[in-house]
Amino acid sequence: MDRKEEALVSFKESLKFEPNDPATLHNCGRMLQELGRDKEALEYFSKSLKLRPINSDTLQCRDKVLSALEIREKAFREQIEQERLKEAAEKARLEAEVRSKMEQELLVKELQEKIAREMAKRQYEQQHLAKEDADALIKMEQERLKEAAVKARLEAEMRSKEQELLAAVISSPQGSLPAAPTQVSVVAQIDHIYSTLLKTTCVSA
Repeated sequence: MDRKEEALVSFKESLKFEPNDPATLHNCGRMLQELGRDKEALEYFSKSLKLRPINSDTLQCRDKVLSALEIREKAFREQIEQERLKEAAEKARLEAEVRSKMEQELLVKELQEKIAREMAKRQYEQQHLAKEDADALIKMEQERLKEAAVKARLEAEMRSKEQELLAAVISSPQGSLPAAPTQVSVVAQIDHIYSTLLKTTCVSA
């Protein structure tokens, strides 16, 4: 055991017999002060001063203990404040990171939505153009089929009338044929009639 601790034990034993002895209380306070136990030392110095208020040595020791306690209390408060500021700074940093992440996610989401809108717009335009192209092709095909149908009808009418004329030429006397130069062959008359029929059909079409 340290000599100061041994002395403290001895002074406390003395206090058991004389608990109100100012000198013994002062000595206990001094030993506690030297051992760094200032709060306990302050209690003993305060008790000693109550019993003997005017004691410069005790007053001086008490003031030193109070000063040391105030310094430590101030250091403790500063440490607490530093810890609080540190925690606040860390909290602010984390909040800033969260806000930054949220802002980045929002920007990414807005960009994705913008890209989706652009893609939908382009797809609509492509579909619209494709529909217009398809409509144009359908219209062209309808015109082609219409022209083919008209052509086929005209050809059928021409063949039908040609057959009628041929039948009429074969079955009728030469003098009853449609207007044609006299004294010409049957073939020339058929050619003349066919030409007339072709012109008539084209005009009616």
